[in-house]
Amino acid sequence: MEKEALFDATWYATEYRNQLGKMSAIDHYLNYSIALMLNPNGGFDAGYYYGNQTDVFACATDAALHFVRFGKIDEARPYMTCLFDPTLTINTGWQAERSHAAAAQ
Repeated sequence: MEKEALFDATWYATEYRNQLGKMSAIDHYLNYSIALMLNPNGGFDAGYYYGNQTDVFACATDAALHFVRFGKIDEARPYMTCLFDPTLTINTGWQAERSHAAAAQ
C-alpha cells in the first residue's frame, strides 16, 4: 500500500459500482466506508484492519486514514497475510508474527 494512492477512485468505482448510485466514488467512500467497512483501494482490507484494531472501528475512525497516520508506527497490517513458520505450522496475521518475534527474544 505504500506506493498506492490511499484512495483509488477508479478501483473503488469498479469494485462498488452496484452501491454508488449517483454518488461519486469519493463521496460514497466518505459517507459509507466506516459503517460498511469499504476498502479505499485494492491493497487495503478495511474489514481485516477493523477486526485487528477494534478501537479504531469503535471510535468510527476511517481504517485507511488511521493506518497511514498511526498503524504503520504500531506495525499494524492493512490486509491479512499468511506466514509460514516452520516451528509453529501456519500462522495468520500480524498477531502471530509479533508473538513469534517476542518468543524469540
